[in-house]
Amino acid sequence: WVFFGERAHKKGVLKEAKRDNVLNFATHGVLDPDPLKSHLKMAKARLTVDDIAGIEFSRDTTLIVLSACQTAVSVGKHMGEGISIAEAFATAGVPTLIASLWNVPDNATTELMARFYKHLRTGKNDTLSALRAAQLELMRLEIDGRRPYKHPRYWAGFELIGDYR
Repeated sequence: WVFFGERAHKKGVLKEAKRDNVLNFATHGVLDPDPLKSHLKMAKARLTVDDIAGIEFSRDTTLIVLSACQTAVSVGKHMGEGISIAEAFATAGVPTLIASLWNVPDNATTELMARFYKHLRTGKNDTLSALRAAQLELMRLEIDGRRPYKHPRYWAGFELIGDYR
């Protein structure tokens, strides 16, 4: 399922979380000094760390991809510890996450994710290998004799958290 624009709302996410095995959030991640208020931007609402930690994901939900800025970054202190958006998904029971360590450029992220899913769909790659192959491919991509995504800022910000298989 793809939720876009006004259809990308919290209610839809909560519904799909109970039945899909891979969810990709291509949105904006927002860090807040109060870590429970850090969130993913949705249509007409925010999906906060607090909301995420309370979602009941399907047992079949094996992968969450956060194509958003700074989703693996812990901020603030809650009960003595920082919390990231990715950690909220892990707390909710999702075994594998792909999240970002810094602000990631939209165009490069779109290219990276297209390549990641291409490699993952072949069935020849585990999740980590698919991410690595996509990163290498983006780094080496040549357009009109130039390599516009050569610099690590375009592809190295994404990391896999959890089970790589």
